[in-house]
Amino acid sequence: MRLIDSLSIKRGELITIVGGGGKTTTLLNLVDNCFYRNILVSTTTKIYVPPYKFVGINEFNYDKGPLCVGNHINKEGKVVGVDKYYLDTVHDKNTYDLILVEGDGSKGRSLKLYRENEPIIPASSNKLIIILGSDIIGKKFSEENVHRHNLLNKELNIKEDEILTIDKIYEILTSTNGIIGRIPSNMKTYFFINKCEEYPSEKMIELGERINELNIIDKVIYGSAKEGQVYKELMG
Repeated sequence: MRLIDSLSIKRGELITIVGGGGKTTTLLNLVDNCFYRNILVSTTTKIYVPPYKFVGINEFNYDKGPLCVGNHINKEGKVVGVDKYYLDTVHDKNTYDLILVEGDGSKGRSLKLYRENEPIIPASSNKLIIILGSDIIGKKFSEENVHRHNLLNKELNIKEDEILTIDKIYEILTSTNGIIGRIPSNMKTYFFINKCEEYPSEKMIELGERINELNIIDKVIYGSAKEGQVYKELMG
């Protein structure tokens, strides 16, 4: 099954993507494969400039997409994001077939801990996609592998450089600084275990099943954003 089909996208939706291990790849795949073409891409944090026309918010006049709107492009070549309320206003006008928003940064890591004010999700989002890179399993809990790993606190029974098992990854995801407790209740939520370039491993299936048992996720998806394919789904 194609990733785009698994998400059952409807015209006029705003979808926010958060997590680590493939947010931008997922966003680009959805734009490339979506039936709708009048698509707006944006961020509430920072993203590398996507391969679409960029427009700063001061010049933005609801031009036809695919289009990227942001505050400006900084010296690092990244699009600096816009206020989440601004995106709610754009969404309310129902101009675009689809709006895709990256709602946090992970600096290329497949797992992250969250500061108090993260992620930044527009309230009018219809769907939320949480990304987890499956390549995180077996790696060390370190700055190299986990974004904001310095937020490690006494709640987490994890030590620096400890190997990240399924139990440890689950503990991080469901901790005070994890993503699970930050899911808004008013939007459909998908937990996408990415980088499964073929059928997911038994360990990743176990992790998805444990996340699914929390009864706050609408669907767990195992697949590859790079290939745009889904290999397994768990309905919440």
